[in-house]
Amino acid sequence: MKQFLLVLVLVLFAAGCGSQLTFSETGVDRVDKDVRAFVESVDGKNGVHLLFDGDQVMYVFMNGKNVEQGSHTIYFSDFDIVPEREVLNIFYNEGESYDYSDEELKHQILYKVKLDREYDKIRLIKNGAEIPFGVVSGK
Repeated sequence: MKQFLLVLVLVLFAAGCGSQLTFSETGVDRVDKDVRAFVESVDGKNGVHLLFDGDQVMYVFMNGKNVEQGSHTIYFSDFDIVPEREVLNIFYNEGESYDYSDEELKHQILYKVKLDREYDKIRLIKNGAEIPFGVVSGK
């Protein structure tokens, strides 16, 4: 009986240690040179850009810092990732402002996403509507 309980505990522990889908905001100064080079390459392009870093990690770079004089600036909020069978949905909201000095608005954000498995499709959903990524790359 003790051996059965030990095996059961080990199985439950191993199941709990499996990879999980997670994301976190990170800084360009905290990533490797390849990720920094990607961010620099799309720095002049507003939009949401995707970089695959192997099979288990990807980066989502949200860029809205490029503003024409007299135009509104865009900012990002409410980032979330939701798996749905074989599809990975990336949700976010985008807003507009003419207040260029508001330091609470996020005009550029880099997210590191640790994948739990491979997905057939990745969908980008801005303010409730599906849109394409600006640039998609891999290293």
